Amino acid sequence: MLVAVVGVLGSLTLSFFLWKCMDEIASDDISTFTIIPCYLGALISISPIIILPFDIAGSLLGYENNNYFSIVKFFWKLAYLVLFILCWVIFPILLEYELSGDFDHKKKLRTSLERNKNRWITQIIIIAITSILYLTVFNLHDSKFSISSMCIAVAHFWGMAQITFLWGFGLVAIPLKIKNSRKLVSKNDIIKTLNRYYTILHNLEDWKAINHHEIKKLNDKLNYLYSISNEERKKTIIGKMIKTINESKTVLIKNNYLGEAHHSNNIDFKNLSEKSILMIEDLITLNRELKLLVTEQKRIYYLWESTLLNSWKLENLIVDIEPHLYSKNENSPLIFSSRATTPVHTSNNSLKNDDSVSVRSNHLVMNNETIDGVFLPNNNFRIKNAELIKNIGYLLEKLFKINNEYLNQFLYIFSLVTSIGIIFAEATMYFPNLNISLYSHIIRTCLRIKYMKNYIKFILVYFICQFLLIYVYVCTYWGLFYFKIPKKYGIYLNKHTDGPCIVFFSQFLCKLSTALCFHYLSILKIEETEFGKFYGKQIQHLLDIFGKDFNIFFFPIIVVLVYAINIFDLQGKLIRNSGIYYVFFEYYIFDDYVIGSNLENESSENEKISNGKRISEVQKMKKTMELNYCGGKMVQS
Repeated sequence: MLVAVVGVLGSLTLSFFLWKCMDEIASDDISTFTIIPCYLGALISISPIIILPFDIAGSLLGYENNNYFSIVKFFWKLAYLVLFILCWVIFPILLEYELSGDFDHKKKLRTSLERNKNRWITQIIIIAITSILYLTVFNLHDSKFSISSMCIAVAHFWGMAQITFLWGFGLVAIPLKIKNSRKLVSKNDIIKTLNRYYTILHNLEDWKAINHHEIKKLNDKLNYLYSISNEERKKTIIGKMIKTINESKTVLIKNNYLGEAHHSNNIDFKNLSEKSILMIEDLITLNRELKLLVTEQKRIYYLWESTLLNSWKLENLIVDIEPHLYSKNENSPLIFSSRATTPVHTSNNSLKNDDSVSVRSNHLVMNNETIDGVFLPNNNFRIKNAELIKNIGYLLEKLFKINNEYLNQFLYIFSLVTSIGIIFAEATMYFPNLNISLYSHIIRTCLRIKYMKNYIKFILVYFICQFLLIYVYVCTYWGLFYFKIPKKYGIYLNKHTDGPCIVFFSQFLCKLSTALCFHYLSILKIEETEFGKFYGKQIQHLLDIFGKDFNIFFFPIIVVLVYAINIFDLQGKLIRNSGIYYVFFEYYIFDDYVIGSNLENESSENEKISNGKRISEVQKMKKTMELNYCGGKMVQS
């Protein structure tokens, strides 16, 4: 009964947590028609966090015939069926549905089905040809290794190859993230972090200019089409598209993100058809392009605002530490404006020396504060209430933040040991007579304790397996949150993730779900589970096709190579120097860095920092003037 209660509570907690995460990242523009399948797919994909430890603990302790295990067996069968339908039918339809530029939901769905039709036909033809070759040329119809097993093996092998590369990033990045999450107590650490923000601002400036130019060009084209169109229906559609651009532009101009709008007098549309009749298909194509551009504009604005606020906080912190920095090096890129022009304020509570700083989170000062000598009185009860809630939130954040150096060091060492243990276990998981998996030995040691009751062993093994599985899941999908490709893919907080990205992310979760479970069981050296009985050992059979030498010699080399690339931070250089991504995109974001592909035109590091610092100063002055203007109006009233 205790196990059932733990399982139910865990499932409810997982469902609630996933819904909050989906609500945090998904844009309000995404329809319920898209959100529900994405949530369902993501929920089933991470449900093994609850089910698989239950399966492992029960199998190791001989509870396979327990009534509760009928739920486990049913879950694996249902999950396989649902994930298959979602991955190969539902998500492809939703992806094209969200990318469609049609103006009606039924037409969007029809367009999506038409675009997926050719893909499904191609997949069926490939499966048919493979089956014919399997039965005739290779003459394997008497083999125990059936066609269905081969298909499952190929799919899982591809999934496990992706997991190997994702783990290569996540298992290295998470310990480093914990290590770097401590307070910025060193002056050099603060300057290094601030320089990184300046570099991001420099690169975002180019990205913003490209996006603004593309939207402006599209807006001019739509205005031209509106002027030559004679049909009322088409003029209405074009008018709505122009309104979307203008509304987005107005919001960004108010927030000092864009300057005043400028209209082109010379319009040259070489790619626009010269025919007098404007086809509705042309408008659909333009609307699809508009959706991508406006969504990308919002993302850039979100990154722009967050980077500016972070840079301002660090500037204030450096001003508090050493005000005399500014008089020494007038030409240095690390010259910060005086505190009088900073629109955020820092409360330094325990400034003991240059190496020990305690800083409160910075916020725009709007309630009973002084900015440049202007007093801003505010007696509004609602705003005071909001400020009280903010202060409570700050206290909670401070309570749970890793401020203790010893706690941070403990978590860093713990995550580092866990990652190293997983790396060694992964590199040797296909060695038949070798088991150096740390967690495998821990689990088996718990099972051999004689004076411990079985239900206590069950709970202990369950939580050990669950903890490791949660860590493995976080490592697997860590890279998916940190890698962003403009106009194509990116997971953003504060409801800035659009429909296609949500669908792609959910589809990726579903595709890797079973392969991740296989990988997890392989590093634990556990085979006798209900999961293994249902899915079989197709992975091992497929690896045997490559030969025993691949499993024992080449696979460990590949694993070590992947981790070495990430440990020495070589992935960015490899991606840029390979030249592959030139074909696909001009910029990409990796681990909070915005990197340009045009290496010949990239500025030197100091020039980037200086330009980013200039951008920060200009935006800071605009924000201060805006606050002073609001404060003056409040004083007059």
